[in-house]
Amino acid sequence: MRLKICGITNKEDARIAEKYGAHGIGVVVNTSTKRAIELKRAREIFNSLGPYTKKVCVTEDASKRSIEQIKEIEPDAIQIYSDPEVQTDKYLVRGISGKDELDNIDRFDAILLDKSHGKGEMFPMEEYKKLIDKINKPVIVSGGITPHNIKMVVTKLSPYAIDVSSGIEKPNQKKDPKKIEKLIKRGINA
Repeated sequence: MRLKICGITNKEDARIAEKYGAHGIGVVVNTSTKRAIELKRAREIFNSLGPYTKKVCVTEDASKRSIEQIKEIEPDAIQIYSDPEVQTDKYLVRGISGKDELDNIDRFDAILLDKSHGKGEMFPMEEYKKLIDKINKPVIVSGGITPHNIKMVVTKLSPYAIDVSSGIEKPNQKKDPKKIEKLIKRGINA
């Protein structure tokens, strides 16, 4: 099982997540949310990481312009929530909220089940289990996951990966190193 720490806004948080064993680091770009950062800062964060940590750009803007801008900072993957306007050779992760969005998933490399969108709301476990059983590609689970419930989520769902953002944050949206460490230890050992 793999873990991505998402909503990273600075190099310090990225390096802490990497130090404790995160497989991937996600930055939110070209989107107007509280965790969104400029592409320049995203590149600096990515450049601060080692070669074996996956670098993921998360965006709600799947326009040709946005995808081309994101490709310039050389992420390993792009996570989007709609069909992209342009083909890309980057690994594409499609975020979906439920079964009504399964029609056009063939062009994507992995699927992220995400009803929360960084709000920390727990997902419907039974619905996600049914979706995971239906989808014939790597499935990543997100939404309301914390150090306290990650073991249960991994045990019940057996996803390809877990994606966490708000479940390991302090009130100021900086990541909490102690929560990151607990999350990763409990998730990897689940």
